[in-house]
Formats: sequence, C-alpha cells, structure tokens
Amino acid sequence: MTTNSWHSILVIYLASLALDYSLEMGIHLEKSAYLALAGNFLRSNELSKVIDVVKEMVKSQHSLGVYHGAMLIHMLGFGRRPSLAAEALDLLPDDQKGLSAYTALMDVYISAGSPEKAMKILGEMREREIMPSLGTYDVLLSGLEKTSDFQRETSSLRKEQKSLVASTRFRENVHVEDKICM
Repeated sequence: MTTNSWHSILVIYLASLALDYSLEMGIHLEKSAYLALAGNFLRSNELSKVIDVVKEMVKSQHSLGVYHGAMLIHMLGFGRRPSLAAEALDLLPDDQKGLSAYTALMDVYISAGSPEKAMKILGEMREREIMPSLGTYDVLLSGLEKTSDFQRETSSLRKEQKSLVASTRFRENVHVEDKICM
C-alpha cells in the first residue's frame, strides 16, 4: 500500500473513533466538526456513517442548511444509495425541506431508475404547497421521457413548465431555492 492509502485509512478510522467516542460519552460537537466528519465519510464512501453524523447534528440542534441538505441528498444519490438520500431528507427540519431538497431527491430517484418514486416526491412537495422550479421540471422530464409509463404525466409536466417559463419572464424577485434548482 502507498502512503496515501494508509493516510486515507487512518483518517477514516480516526473519524469513526471520534464519532463513536462522542456518541458514547454524550458529547455534542460543534457544527464544523460534524461537517468535517461527514465530509470524511463522504470521501471514503462510508455513506451510512454520513447519516449517523447528520442524526447527531440534528440531536445537537445544528442545522445542515438548505444548500448542504440538498447537496447531501444529491451526493448520497450519486453514491447509489437512494434509501439513504430519502433518509437524509427525512432528517431535515421542515423549514429546510424545500424545493432544492425535494428536487435533489427526485433526481436521485430518476437516476436510480425509479421515476414512480420521483413522481411520489413531486406529490409530497405539492401537498406542502412547494411549487416546482424550471430545474425541477427539467429533472423530472429528463427521466420520464425515457419511459413510456408516464406519457400523460410527461405531457402535463411539459405544459406546466411552459406556463412557468411564461410567468417567470416577468418576475423581478427570484427565490434563492429557485436559483439553486435552475
């Protein structure tokens, strides 16, 4: 093994020890420490450990934030772990379960070949009265166009997207989450 390989193994081992020790001793860490641990686990593809870190962050009343929450969902999906991505969404406080987090999870499901789950997430999002952005429509349409099972939904989504394009041209204020999903 090379020196870099040993270094990577040691870093992950120490990160695991730090997390386990803080859990065992009931120590709540600073937000930056949790983010550093999550980053180490993401880089080493220890994705279930990332969820453990996020759970502890939530218990310690630290917030991932809208951007980090959506990025985490996206990265867990990129790691081919849609169930962990869904769990990450569930761990977010309600005020952070917004457009970008839902769109990220829809993208995860589309990439995993589960467009029906993406459509279910769209339904949940709408129940919470969160309106899709152009990016949300792009994600859904790119996945739904690959299957013949959702022709009616694809047509309906395409009409909604065109309507949104027409109405957004005249909007002066664009919400931050809309910008993240564009």
